[in-house]
Amino acid sequence: MMKPELETTIEIKEVEWKNQRLRFRNPLVIPVKYDEEMHELIIAEDSAINLFVFAHTKDKLFQEINEQILFMWNKYVKSSGAKFTKDALKLRELLATQLEEV
Repeated sequence: MMKPELETTIEIKEVEWKNQRLRFRNPLVIPVKYDEEMHELIIAEDSAINLFVFAHTKDKLFQEINEQILFMWNKYVKSSGAKFTKDALKLRELLATQLEEV
């Protein structure tokens, strides 16, 4: 059951973590849900960029989203990509076209 005060989507325009900041060229809209059966977790998932995060609070959820997106940026976009699988290369291209360093 969705908690009334929780939005059904969140919009991400920028992410920041460990002195790095990225901006989405077009805001990323992520569906969120509230799962009481899973100990009242807030869950956000975007299969296009392989993002699945959960937290007990909205603030923690945003922190997890920031960390995951910047982790993927550093792992897939900033590295050479020489040994990446086809799916990893696809994700790399998607992230590189959607994000820019600030």
